[in-house]
Amino acid sequence: MIRGLGSKRWRQRAEEDYALAVPRQMQDPQPASAGDCWDDCLRKAYRELSDLLADPELPASSTEITRKLQATLAKFPLYPKEMEDLTNYLALDLQDLLRADSADQWSEETMVAMLHALRAFDGSIWDQEETRSSETPSLTLRQFQCSVEEVDWRSLCQERYDLDETPKACLKLADDWEVAFSSESRLAAVATVQESYWPLVPEELRVAWDAARIGAAVQLCAPETFWRSPLSRPFALLRVPTAS
Repeated sequence: MIRGLGSKRWRQRAEEDYALAVPRQMQDPQPASAGDCWDDCLRKAYRELSDLLADPELPASSTEITRKLQATLAKFPLYPKEMEDLTNYLALDLQDLLRADSADQWSEETMVAMLHALRAFDGSIWDQEETRSSETPSLTLRQFQCSVEEVDWRSLCQERYDLDETPKACLKLADDWEVAFSSESRLAAVATVQESYWPLVPEELRVAWDAARIGAAVQLCAPETFWRSPLSRPFALLRVPTAS
């Protein structure tokens, strides 16, 4: 060993002579299959479509098969292009089964009908009559406001109690009753997830309405901002009379 060239000196020389090299691809990557980039929704739709096509009672009619494909895909929030990608992928699966002589479970007529339905499937075309019958009619904001104006809130209660009767309870609505409707309220997010907006209504109003529905003698004391709002209409019959 040459004097003066110990391990420390070798490490120093290696560090001084080290130079970073630019990364270089040595070979082409493996091609990705269609299923590798699918999310859970696409995978579930693919499994349900596969189960549909594997049904031994599948009709040998491309029209009927198309309707069944539509009914299955309607369960999933997919874009038309995603639906067509799925049906085209399934058509390739069927072709692979044919080449491997593994399609004995289907008759020739059923196989032809399936391939035609899958290849010709158009995710942007749906039966208009079926769409109309399955959709819930929607209202514009103005139409909704008009419909609320026409509601006879008193008729929804079991009976109108006599205001001269001593009420069993007098509920008081806090001055900050509108907080639950603000954009920062967590209640709004919870109500959206649960698809029920009743929890957004302040508890005092919920108790008062439930009592009015069964004809209980209750009254409601609320700030003037509440009585000026549209939300106050169902509770007008419960308002504590003001002294004149």
